[in-house]
Amino acid sequence: MRAILDSFWISRQSNDVFLRMTMHSDMSVGDDAKKKPDIISYYNKYKTGVDTMDHMLRRYTSQRRYSRWPMAMPIKRRRKTRKSCSEYERPVCDEHTAHVVKCIECNK
Repeated sequence: MRAILDSFWISRQSNDVFLRMTMHSDMSVGDDAKKKPDIISYYNKYKTGVDTMDHMLRRYTSQRRYSRWPMAMPIKRRRKTRKSCSEYERPVCDEHTAHVVKCIECNK
């Protein structure tokens, strides 16, 4: 079981920072001139990987950029295709032919 280090650090810009980490077990201060805790130095050293991952997640999303096609496309009504009867020379629509090749009026 890992120990969790909880600490509260007030920086010089008066920003209150709550630190929680399982890797560091004590609140040691770095050797640099700013006297930051090691947790902050460690985070600043490796945060570029987190920033790169956040940037890539924002750019390459798995969400669709379009709405669903049944919602986006208007519903087209079925147009009646016209067929002509060779004997009468007038158009006959699909409803009156009833899926039969023969014309209802002339039976050909």
